[in-house]
Amino acid sequence: MTQSVIDHDCCRTVRSAALRSLTKRRDHPTPETVRTITLQALYDHHPHVALEDVLELRVLLDGPRHETPVDEQVDAVLETAFSELTKWNMVPAVSV
Repeated sequence: MTQSVIDHDCCRTVRSAALRSLTKRRDHPTPETVRTITLQALYDHHPHVALEDVLELRVLLDGPRHETPVDEQVDAVLETAFSELTKWNMVPAVSV
């Protein structure tokens, strides 16, 4: 299995976990909540992402735009997070 296949599988797993957590909520999540839950799912499911990385990403990343659907917000957070992690040489380049 190639590295890109592993990363795409991991990305799908993270996305699914974040969306599952967000749909369990009774209220409509704010962009900050979407960012936090998505980064938590990234930490839980990506083997190369440490807690310190997620804490740094939480400070660096803005919340997604509120007027977009939740699944698009999750995708935006993941895309930006993977972009930052790629800059840090933590993960190979992946498109979400």
